[in-house]
Amino acid sequence: MNREVPRLVRLDLNSPEFQAQFLALERTMLSQVVGVLARLRKMACIDVYRSEGLKWEKSGRTAAIRVALAVRRRRFSTGLKSS
Repeated sequence: MNREVPRLVRLDLNSPEFQAQFLALERTMLSQVVGVLARLRKMACIDVYRSEGLKWEKSGRTAAIRVALAVRRRRFSTGLKSS
């Protein structure tokens, strides 16, 4: 039996844009975002795509997961496009 081990999600949190928004979050929202990130780290890539609880947004040639409405609002308020 040659079963392939599912690849776990790897998070790259080095984006200065992400870090600025992350560090500016209020305590309650920060806790929510950290919870989602911790959940993602334990998931296989295929499970992330199948999850109905995660909200996907397409941005050009890449896709992003919206972890909280407030984070999305913050992105809009900085003038960044999220289409």
